Formats: sequence, structure tokens, C-alpha cells
Amino acid sequence: MRLFLKLFFAFLVTVGSLLTGPSVGAGDNMLMVVEAFARATAGQAKNGAAFLTVMNHGSEDDFLVAVETTAAKRPELHTHIHDNGIMRMRQVAEIKVPAGGSAALKPGGDHVMLMGLVAPLTAGAALPLVLVFKHAGRITVDMPIGSVAAAAPPGSAHSGHSGHSGHHMKPAKKN
Repeated sequence: MRLFLKLFFAFLVTVGSLLTGPSVGAGDNMLMVVEAFARATAGQAKNGAAFLTVMNHGSEDDFLVAVETTAAKRPELHTHIHDNGIMRMRQVAEIKVPAGGSAALKPGGDHVMLMGLVAPLTAGAALPLVLVFKHAGRITVDMPIGSVAAAAPPGSAHSGHSGHSGHHMKPAKKN
């Protein structure tokens, strides 16, 4: 019966990923990346931002510890803090993804900062990112790039369009 439940859960995660985004499993962790997108850059901007939600269906907390991309010289994990009434961005070492919960990287909060872009981020294109987790390893995501003011992925229900993009499953590679 336990094997059946594990197989059934794996089936549900697989079907769910077809609707929501890439998933990976490593050991007791099962992470799913959903609502991933980046904003197009304006003019000759040298920095950009990317957003996503990581869902942890495992029984162990995990931590997003790094981001890699060929699109920027220095991709960093950032958060916003209040400093004497002023909102400021600060780099963080990790972002916790609680067991049975999620971590939302969104405008105005935690996010991926892309410092030193090698080329502008263009609406309609894709941004390749590798998310590095403490336990689950690496997850590769091709993020759709929305408008300069995008608040959700292009084609999502939140953006006023319908559709899905970039859905696939890939096993995590341990470092």
C-alpha cells in the first residue's frame, strides 16, 4: 500500500507539473517551480529582475542558495527591507522553502536580481536560469520574459491571458 501511495503521489506531481511548471525530486524533497517570469528591461538598463514561486512537497525544509545564468554577470538573491522608512534591496545568502510550504519570489519582496546583464531582457524571449538548492540540487528553468511592468508570467491567468509555457520535469542533480 505504501508503494502504491508513493507511485500515486508521483503521478499527481507529474500531472500537476504539466499544468504548473518544472519539478524535481531529490531524496525526500520534491520541489516544484511555478509562476516563473522575468521583466523586460527598459532602454540600456544593466540590471534586471526575475520572479518565481518554489513549492516544497517534501518533508524537509530546503533553501535556495544560488542562481546561475549566462544572461548576467552577477545573478543574486535579494530581498527588500525597510530602513528608516525607505525600502532598500539587500542581497541574502539563502531563501527558505519550508517543508509542505512555498517561497514566493515576487515584486516588492524576495527576488532574483540580475546584475550586469550581457544583453537586454526582451519581452517574448526566455531567460535561462539554474536555481541551486541546498538539498534538492539544481533546477533549470527557462523563464518567459514579460513586459517592463509585468506582475505575472506572460500567458498566466494573472496576466490577463491564458496558456502555459515551459513545462517539464527534470531530476535534480546533486552537487
